[in-house]
Amino acid sequence: MNILENIFSWPNPTHQGYGIVHIMICVLTIIFSILFLKWGNHSSLSRVKKVVFGFGVFFFCLELYKQLFFHVFEKRDGYKWSIFPFQFCSTPLYFCLVAPFLPHRGRKFILSFLSFYGFLGGFSVLVFPETVWSVEVTITMQSLIWHGAMVVLACYLIGACHFGRQYKEVYPGTIVFLAITAIALIMDIVFEQFKIKYQLSDTFNMFFISPYYKSTVLVLSTIWEKTNWYVFFACYVFGIILAATILFLSIQGITVLCKRIQDKNRKNQQCQENF
Repeated sequence: MNILENIFSWPNPTHQGYGIVHIMICVLTIIFSILFLKWGNHSSLSRVKKVVFGFGVFFFCLELYKQLFFHVFEKRDGYKWSIFPFQFCSTPLYFCLVAPFLPHRGRKFILSFLSFYGFLGGFSVLVFPETVWSVEVTITMQSLIWHGAMVVLACYLIGACHFGRQYKEVYPGTIVFLAITAIALIMDIVFEQFKIKYQLSDTFNMFFISPYYKSTVLVLSTIWEKTNWYVFFACYVFGIILAATILFLSIQGITVLCKRIQDKNRKNQQCQENF
């Protein structure tokens, strides 16, 4: 195992955000997001299913590398529960693999979540990379690529599903968000009981909303310090829903603007032809 650790472990304490690696991944994310957004506008349902499943396989490979790195490449006595793959940004791994096989209604809920809430999760980490930064270069790259892929997938689905017309498009994703947040909170509470019973030493903080550990989420962690966990949790839930709403309104505004430009160009072309 030490041989594998020497191959995949590239520790660099001076590795920081907005360096060459971070900027390169951000640039690639922007390029692929534009390409996939345009591609999505001409995608059929069967193609959407294939693309979503393909992203699921991609996420699975990235997660597999991360789990192997911490549990196989490095010598450990037990499972590292702090990296259990059920964080907010880990959910696309499961949803992408399941969504193509769901009936229309179920798929609609998942695709809405991956579009609006998936974009928020990926974008926030690319803008504030400190939340995923590690001295291990390959692990940092894995996380940045993961979140960049979330943004690319969201842009593809926004184009493929033609989101930005009616606010009800956000509702299904919001319901999914509330459901998985509730699941994460239950998991946090239940695990803490097991931790006490079996004397486990590792932390378990899914979605970073556990009432037993101080949150590291930007701004919200300060709210917790100034108030209490209940206020923090309410701000967490409503803050993310508000951000998804703002994202929808932005998409809607861009959609309306593009339509007006197209209509204007079409009218100008007709005037020229008539002249």
